[in-house]
Amino acid sequence: MNLRGTLGLLLVAVGLGAYVWFVEIRGEQERQAAEKAEKRLLEISADTVQSLELVTSDGGPARAVRDGDGWRLETPVAYPANPASIDGALAALAEFDFAARIERPDESLEAFGLGEKAQPVVLKLSDGNSIRISLGGKTPVGGMRYVALERESEFIYTVPEQVTGPLTPTLFSLRDKRILDFDSDAVTAMRVSANGSLVAAAERVLEGETPGSWHLSAPIEDRASMSQITRLLVDLSLASATGFVDEPESESSYGLDRPDIEVDIVEPERTRHLELAKSGDETYMRVAGRPLVFRIPQSLLQNIPVDLFSFRDHQVLELAEKEIRQVQIEFPREQKSFRFERVKNDWLPLDSEVRLKPLKIDDLVYSIESLEATEVVDGAPKLAVLGLDPPRVRVRLGDDAGEEFGWLELGDPAPNVGLPARSSRRPKIWRVNSDLGREVPLGFEAFENLFVEPSEDVEEDEAEATPVAPDTGS
Repeated sequence: MNLRGTLGLLLVAVGLGAYVWFVEIRGEQERQAAEKAEKRLLEISADTVQSLELVTSDGGPARAVRDGDGWRLETPVAYPANPASIDGALAALAEFDFAARIERPDESLEAFGLGEKAQPVVLKLSDGNSIRISLGGKTPVGGMRYVALERESEFIYTVPEQVTGPLTPTLFSLRDKRILDFDSDAVTAMRVSANGSLVAAAERVLEGETPGSWHLSAPIEDRASMSQITRLLVDLSLASATGFVDEPESESSYGLDRPDIEVDIVEPERTRHLELAKSGDETYMRVAGRPLVFRIPQSLLQNIPVDLFSFRDHQVLELAEKEIRQVQIEFPREQKSFRFERVKNDWLPLDSEVRLKPLKIDDLVYSIESLEATEVVDGAPKLAVLGLDPPRVRVRLGDDAGEEFGWLELGDPAPNVGLPARSSRRPKIWRVNSDLGREVPLGFEAFENLFVEPSEDVEEDEAEATPVAPDTGS
């Protein structure tokens, strides 16, 4: 085939491809778009809607108006609106496509549910115009619903019933469920009381070495548990109502005459006072200055600690984001010490020939990094009585140059009390879970049993001592 013939075939192929794209594919897309546009009942943009009126599935009318960047209910109750419900209704209207168009009969529209029982939906737009829609009854078959437009006097339409679902919400779904609207990072102080007695009061540290941390101011002065306070504030900021009591009866009806828990949240410009109580099978919350009472999940009440220790800092050793490369395990009572260094993924001895079992040092480091106390021993306890002078074991953690990040000492375990512990973090005696002894050996013998691989001589002796089962000839 010559060059001219090849070019000719190429031009034919290009032309055919262009025809398929522009005529068949793109043309079909345009035809489908045009058909869809012909089926569209409304041409609206959600941004232009200033108010929405509809009938809830509870049977009453509701009206929501745009309020800045959000929405607010005006009827049947003045309350912030749930933006998801409003957006869902507007999105449904923006894609209101009809399945069939029927000429309006001269007689009554009651047969279509478009008479007195019709459910109106009214939109008011930013240009001052209004759109009114009537939702009628269900079609006998096909899962459709009759719809009529006020501006359209010649036809009624059928639309898929599922499309109209967002236009008949419950009043509860239209209300914003968020009880509080605050930034937990902006809170400067908080106070928790249980059954009328103070549990803990804490203030955020704004200056010094640890800005952003929390300090207990009552009933004792101490570091506060940042994780506990942060979790509590986040839980309260995300709290959602499971119901609303708009016209509360007496406080005793909800247990709020004697609340189980009270919380004060202090922000730079205001203080919020919360009261939570359980009454019967329901749990309630009241926010000072607001007339209604909220029903809340029982878990919200249960997750608020009512003991001081939960609010105290109980992280035994602070090693977050430290890259630990060296570990030294000391047994002061036996006067023995072992040092290990991480080389790639293995821990190798620095001054002994100890062969370690796999992952034992990794488990030890992880257990110390995540260690939290179960109790703080206040006062001036005698270290010798607790087995901390000298300790059973001391673990030092550092970098590859030998610079120490911190140390942990463990004493004598006590039944149902746990292990006494000290650390380099601050001069305090802790109690930790006795299970830590499974990861941190409490003596040289435990170290040999838990961490050290048996020597080859021991393995050979054990092999020789193992009886051999007789050959049964089977």
